[in-house]
Amino acid sequence: MEAEFINLTEKNIDSEHLCCIIRSKKPHPGVEAKREWLRERLKEGHVFRKLNVKGTAFIEYAPLERAWVPVEGENYVYIYCLWVLGELKGRGYGKQLMEYCIREAKSGGRSGVCMLGAKKQKNWLSDQAFAKRYGFQTVDETEDGYEVDVDLPGFKKEDIKIGLENDRLTISAERKDEHEEKGKNGCIRRERSYGSFTRSFDVSGIDTAAISAAYTDGVLTLTLPKRPELVPENRQIAIQ
Repeated sequence: MEAEFINLTEKNIDSEHLCCIIRSKKPHPGVEAKREWLRERLKEGHVFRKLNVKGTAFIEYAPLERAWVPVEGENYVYIYCLWVLGELKGRGYGKQLMEYCIREAKSGGRSGVCMLGAKKQKNWLSDQAFAKRYGFQTVDETEDGYEVDVDLPGFKKEDIKIGLENDRLTISAERKDEHEEKGKNGCIRRERSYGSFTRSFDVSGIDTAAISAAYTDGVLTLTLPKRPELVPENRQIAIQ
């Protein structure tokens, strides 16, 4: 039986399951925020195509000129994510999704398809080996490392924590605000607000001892230098 895939549209986006890294049986604000973001992006030519099951097998792509990525180019399609997970792996779904994207790019007169990748699959970076099966070539790469900007409006520097454990960097922020106002009749009015943020990144391949961070005007900037490649040493060894 041939697999059934569907594309999200403005008509079905509210009822369709969103394949997402967030796992929750109850409605989750992160998933709903993604749904609202997608609703606007669909108007710009964004494509979210998924296997018609409650699982993770999907591809997301968009015209590069509309993509939210630091990649420059003309008339290309940019792949945000191609992900097949769990029991759905090994059934050719990734192949079908990639071929669909390439076919649509060709029929739309696009110059090509591009994506950000890594030597090994990481968070938000695709496995280059899989892409190269379809003719993808490396056209540019970072020399020294990466710079990541994280928007954290409303947080103070002391609200933010950055932790590193087992090649995984985690940014967390928590804000608690309390306001008290005394009325003329002796009544006291108290207001409390709360906000939190957490995000993790795979930093294998990064020189973790050289990571630095700065926080200015609500934006946290992380500088992640690449780990120096080990160069084989060539020398003669004297016999004692």
